[in-house]
Parts: sequence; structure tokens; C-alpha cells
Amino acid sequence: MADREWIFQDRTIEAAIARAAVELGRRPEELEVQVLVQNEQDELVTIKVKLPEGKTELDEHQLAELVESVLEEKTQDGTVAISNGQVVIRVPVKGGRYPSITPGPETRVMINGQLIQKETMVSPRDRVVVSAEDRPPVRLAEVQLTPDKLEAYLAITYASGAKMKIPDQPPQTRLTVRAEAVQILEPVPFTTTELVNILKEHGVVYGVDIQAVEQARLNGGRYLVARGRPMVPGEAGKIEYYFLDETQQARLDEMEEEQRINFYEHRTIPSVEAGEILARKYPARPGRPGMTVTGEMIPVPEYKEPQLLVKQGATLMEDGQVAVAVTAGRPILKNSVISVLPIYTVQGDVNLASGNVRFDGHVVVWGNVMDGASVIAGGDVEIHGNVTQGSVQARGNITVHKNVVGATLVAGGMDAINSEIIYRLREINGELESLLLAVVQLKQHPAFGSEDLARYGLGRLLRILLDQKFATLPKLILQIVQMLQNQSPSDSLNEIIRLVARKFVGLGVLEVADELEIQEAILRLEKEIIDLEATINSASDIKLAYAHNSKLEASGKIVFTGQGAYMCQVSAGGDVLAEKKDSIYRGGRLIVTGNAVLNELGSPMATPTTVEFVFGRRILVNRVYPGVSFRVGRQLVKVQEVLRDVRVAVDEQGILRVDYLYKEHLQ
Repeated sequence: MADREWIFQDRTIEAAIARAAVELGRRPEELEVQVLVQNEQDELVTIKVKLPEGKTELDEHQLAELVESVLEEKTQDGTVAISNGQVVIRVPVKGGRYPSITPGPETRVMINGQLIQKETMVSPRDRVVVSAEDRPPVRLAEVQLTPDKLEAYLAITYASGAKMKIPDQPPQTRLTVRAEAVQILEPVPFTTTELVNILKEHGVVYGVDIQAVEQARLNGGRYLVARGRPMVPGEAGKIEYYFLDETQQARLDEMEEEQRINFYEHRTIPSVEAGEILARKYPARPGRPGMTVTGEMIPVPEYKEPQLLVKQGATLMEDGQVAVAVTAGRPILKNSVISVLPIYTVQGDVNLASGNVRFDGHVVVWGNVMDGASVIAGGDVEIHGNVTQGSVQARGNITVHKNVVGATLVAGGMDAINSEIIYRLREINGELESLLLAVVQLKQHPAFGSEDLARYGLGRLLRILLDQKFATLPKLILQIVQMLQNQSPSDSLNEIIRLVARKFVGLGVLEVADELEIQEAILRLEKEIIDLEATINSASDIKLAYAHNSKLEASGKIVFTGQGAYMCQVSAGGDVLAEKKDSIYRGGRLIVTGNAVLNELGSPMATPTTVEFVFGRRILVNRVYPGVSFRVGRQLVKVQEVLRDVRVAVDEQGILRVDYLYKEHLQ
């Protein structure tokens, strides 16, 4: 026992000796103690203990005191403290909790050489070092540009920093290290040169305000430091037409130039006298280009100089700036050209007794156009009464304030006729393209070999197809042949129509030897369509209240202002519109190249009514009755029930669709 030695550690020498006495069962004064390590930095006190010689047992009194001393010792948690920047750790006593340390803001905690980021338990054996992180001063410069790059803002932020230290903290079981400032560190302000260079780095090179930059530098905050030069728009040239009302002039001003070319107002236009000013030209005024703060030029929109053009009945004066009427009549604007057409006025009716009216200008009839009578005009026709069993033809617009019964109205002259011819040619071309596709598919089918084609010939195959699948094609060809008999078609159009009639009507199809002949007919028809479209100068409209058993053709719109139409043949190069909510369209055929907006289509008695239109257009109807058919090309949809809020169009897959909001039951 005398040769044995024990090592003990604690925070102080006295505590280490007391711990040794308890564990060895001796009084402190009985121990031989040698201090090996004294409290340097964060090391514990270490002592070496020997028992005195000849002392191996406790007497009864000493044992009682030792037991009492041990029993009085209470459970204590370990602690961590900071003193003069040093971490002091006390171990737990009698099952107490080990202490922990957590780094706080702007501090660093190293445990045994490892940086920790969260709460960590420690013991006296751990080497714990804490330190403070200085808070550096902050200076920021942010450049902000407006979306149009006409303004640049500089946002300056200054924030003080601090010299930090770790203060003393008393013993705690869970200690969070904190730091405190001991010296304030102010940021060094930007120099003006630095800020100007920062602006340049962000592209700001134009309109820089040095005084504003200096204010931002000294005071901090957000300042407008550069302004661009806004573009000053010029003023577009304009022609003011004095014979148009304010609404018409406003519509014309809103149109693009290419739209103005075909502007032909169908409203009633007042007459003018010789010498009256028709229009005045206001030249375009140049603008001034702008500049962004980044040095980019903002161009001025270019405005084309408007052209003031005149034709018959008008002349230019004041160096071409003013158009003046040289004769009395009705002014019109067509293809951007002003003309003054004479006006022929019929105070009463046009009938067989008064004679037909044929006039190269405008015609106004204050009465009716009666049985067998006709009106043919080179301009507009306005009829304040009815048209009954008569005909009206006009190169311009036709307006009938009342009803049309058993009559023919053609607006646009040859333009209207050519619009219908174009529609018919497109129908034929579509059928020929489908026929060609069917031939190609049959020739490629395994069940149809080259021997079959050689035995029967292509003509026999085409005859079967025309009988079974394409019976519409010969009918369409005969319809346009009959239509052209009353016209004067061009030689090329007449030739191609005769060709397709010879090859695809009757037994002539048996002579077709090659599908290239079909392809040739398709290409030639397409050329005729393009040529005819180029001849149409403008869209002429028909406006009327009601039509019964009549034929209406217009190169432009057809507008029903009253009850609508019953059993009519209607063909429009533009839209077909019904203005009144109780308007109807019952029976007959409607061909529309534009869109159609109607109220009621068909009748409760299922009167056959056909609406034909083209791809890319749509038909809108409030109510559609059974007996109505919609057709686009070869696609046909027949309505079997009463439908409400109907929209008819070809979808993205090329399929004709009749969509509706709900169905209605007939009473």
C-alpha cells in the first residue's frame, strides 16, 4: 500500500485533495500530496497522492465520518464558464448532467481543434477555445434602371461595423457564447469616381447627374442619378375628308394604310357642289429620336406621307394639298381615290312605264322598283321603297330601305359575280383534289394491282369513283357551265371549264389515261382562282330589310336590317349579318365567304336550308332548326334537333363541328 500512488484532477488543489480523501477513505491531512499540474490556461489541477506507511485500515470513528461525508454529497450538474477569455469546465457530481456550449452570433467555438456550429457537450478533458468575429463595416452601391432605360437610380447603403470580444460569463450548464462590441468601425465612403465607374459597369453612360451622385455618396439612400432623352414622336400625315362624317373619318384614321386602300363606306354620302373642298392633306411632321441612359438610340417611328389622289369629278389645288369638286354630284372614296359621280334621282317608281334606269353614277329611287323593271348603276344605288320582281345591279353598294320580293340584287358588278365564280371553282378544285387522292390510295392498295389497272384502265376506275363517291363533282361543273353562259369569262377560264366538263362529266371520264391529267386540271383551276381574285377591286355591300324568294349577290357584306330572308339564294364575298333579334333565315341556300352572325336559321317545319362557307370562317346562330345543313368542302353536317347558341367552324384537325350550348324541344 505504501508504494501505491493515485492521480486525481479537479479545478483547485483543495478540491482535488478532497476528492482523493473520499475515494481513498482517509482524512485530507493523512494524505501525502504532490501537485503535478497547476491551473494553467484551461488545464485541470493534477495531484499525485500516496497513503502514509502503516495505515491500512480506518478505525470505526473514521469510517463513520467517511460514510457521513459521502452521504451528504449531493448530485450536481457540470458547468461551463468563461473567465478572461478562458473556458472553465466543471465535471458533474454524483450522476449530474454534462454541460454544453453553443456558439452565438459573431463567435467561434473550437473543441479539440474542430469548429462547431451547434450545441455540443463538453468535459474537463476537452480543449475548448472561444473567440469573437469582428463585424466589418458595409458599403453597397446598387444601380437600378427603369424598364424603358430612360432613368437610372443609385442606391447607397452604409452600415457601421464593430470590433468584438468575448465577455465573461458565469458557470452555466448550457452556455451560449456571446460577443459584445468594444469599438465601432465606420465604413469608408465611396468616392465620386468609384460611383461613376460603377455606373459605367452597369452601362449607364448618358445623362449622368454628378451632383446627384455626390448626394448619394455623402448621404446614402436612393437617388435618381441619370436621365435619358425621351423620344419625341412625330405626327403622322393625314388626309381629312370633308364628305365623311366624324364616325367614318375616325374609322379611316384607325386603319392601317393597306386597309384604307379598300375603304368604301356604304353609308349614305351627301352630295357636293362644284368648287366645294372635298379633302385636305396635312403632311407628316418629323419627330426627334431619344437616347437611353445606356447610350442606345430610341428611333422615331417612320410615317409615310399620305397621297391625296383624285379622279373624275375632282381636281387638286394648292400644290396638291387640297382636293376640290369640279362638278356637282356624290363624292366617293374608293381605292384611296376621290371621285365625284353624278347622281340620277328618280322621284317616283321605276316601272315599265317610266323605263329602266341605266346610269354611270349613283342612283337614288324615292319610290319602288316594280315588276320587270331594272336599275343598273356605275356607283351606289339607294332605293327608299321595295324591289318587287325587278333587278338592281350596281358597281357600288345597294341599299333597299324596305323589302325585296322575287327580285335579283347584284352589288359590286363583276366583282360580285367573280366572287361567286371563285367560290364555285374552289368547290370543284376541292373535289378534284379528293378524287386524285382516292386514285392514289386505290393504286397503292394490295388488293388493286397493276394488272387490274391495265385491264380496266384509269377511266373505268374514275367512272366508278364518280358514281359512288364523287357524284357532286359533275353537278358542280354543270352549275358553273350554266353560270358562265350569261357572262363573258376570259378565254383561259372558258377553256379550263370546258376541259373539266369534257373529262369529268358523262362518258368523257373514260378517256382519262393518267392521274397527271387530274393534277393538270387542279393547277390550272388554281391559277384561274388567283387571277380572278386579283380583279376584285373592292367589297360592295347589300343592305336591306327583308328578302323573299330572291337572289342576292354581293362582293362584300350582306346585312339584313329587318325580318331577314325566306327561300332565297344568297352569296356574299364578305360577312352575312342580321341586325335585329327577331330576324330569320329560312329555306334556300346561303354561301358566305366571310363569317355569318344570324338569329334564327331554318324553321320549325324543317324547311331545307343550306349554309356553305369556307375554312377559317365561322357561323354564329342563336337558334338552329332541324333541316339545316352546314357544308365546308366535302364535309356536310345536318342538324336533327333544335339547337341554341350555335357555333359552326372547322377545328384544328380539319373537322367540321357544330357546337351548341343546349338543345330545345319543339312544342
